[in-house]
Amino acid sequence: MLDELGTYDWEQAFGYTGRQGEWWGDIQVRSALPSLSLNLSSFTREDVAEIAGMSEGEKDYTSWLVYGRLKDDRWFFLSAGCGFTGWEAGGVRVVTIARSREELERFGMGDGDRERLGVSL
Repeated sequence: MLDELGTYDWEQAFGYTGRQGEWWGDIQVRSALPSLSLNLSSFTREDVAEIAGMSEGEKDYTSWLVYGRLKDDRWFFLSAGCGFTGWEAGGVRVVTIARSREELERFGMGDGDRERLGVSL
């Protein structure tokens, strides 16, 4: 596992990606381009090969954001919200999967996400 993902908060943010259905909050897994049939299978922090950008969040305020390449060459963007009382408080968690970094940056993130991660189109 990459050292950057070794903290408690990143463990919790990634926790559901490998154990879908165990969180109380909303979980969304989607393709950056819905018209494409992509592998949307689950993954864990240990599956991350490269981090292209990350931004730590703040409880009940901003989401934890990270994107990068998985060992199977899929690109992912994770946005994980945490409630004021903790990770089990039902924050919205979204994973977007894409075929390439460019596809993910253009179609898999919102303007605010790109701004926080320093991504320019």
